[in-house]
Amino acid sequence: MKMILSSALSSGILLMGISLLYGATGTIGFEALPQALKADNGLHLLSLVMIFAAFAFKLSAVPFHLWTADVYEGSPMPVTAFLSVVSKGTVAFVLTSTFYRAFQPMFETWYQLLA
Repeated sequence: MKMILSSALSSGILLMGISLLYGATGTIGFEALPQALKADNGLHLLSLVMIFAAFAFKLSAVPFHLWTADVYEGSPMPVTAFLSVVSKGTVAFVLTSTFYRAFQPMFETWYQLLA
C-alpha cells in the first residue's frame, strides 16, 4: 500500500512538473525546449526540481527510498531482481537522456542538483 500511494504521489508531481514546464515555455518537445529554457524563469527551476523528484522516487534515491525495503522484502526473488535492476536502469537512462537533451541550458542548475 505504501508503494501505491507513494507512486501515485510521484506521478502527480511528475505531471505537475511537466505542466509547469509547458506553461512556462509553451512546448514540451525536446528539440524546442533548449531554446525556450534560455530565458531565466523561476518556473523552469521549479519544474526541473519536480521532474527530478519524480525520477528520484522511481530510482529509490534518498529521501524517496522509503517504499523500497517493504516492496523488496515482501516480493518473490524474481520480482525483486526485476524491480531492482531493470526498472532502475531504465529510469536512469530516461533521466540522463531527458536532462541532457531537454534541460541542457540549465546544466549548472541540475548538475548541482545531482552532485
